[in-house]
Amino acid sequence: MRENVTAQVGGRPEDWTVDASVGPPWSLVITAPSGERFEGAGIDLFQALRAARLPLDERGILLCCNGARINAHPSGLTSSQGGDMVYLNHRWRPAGRRDLRYVFGPAPARKIATVAEQDQFWEEFADTTRISWTIYLNPVRWLYLVAQSVRDRK
Repeated sequence: MRENVTAQVGGRPEDWTVDASVGPPWSLVITAPSGERFEGAGIDLFQALRAARLPLDERGILLCCNGARINAHPSGLTSSQGGDMVYLNHRWRPAGRRDLRYVFGPAPARKIATVAEQDQFWEEFADTTRISWTIYLNPVRWLYLVAQSVRDRK
């Protein structure tokens, strides 16, 4: 499959392409307008994208797609289905259907991070959302869950 994505190169947007496999083994090639190619492979498309982004991070190039957002991460289920969908995780509420995004879908440059920043966010996110009795005391979480269940009934 071929997708067009925007990259921020030196603060300027450029149109780049991503050619991704449609089945395992998961791999992709990111191509710059100059013809330079960046390849990645992984257990799913999200991991392949991360592998291909590493050399871009070293050059200060940001790929403006959902898979490069600081809070993007696939669930176990979306990963097992190829990782072409990611959840946008938030510290203050659990991810739901409205947080599910196509990995190559457009994202604003201000929401994009390097692979290292994504890893740091995920480690902190995982630490703060571990099952603990204090999670159940958070009134914002309960209000969100009640509102979500009421909305889902409609």
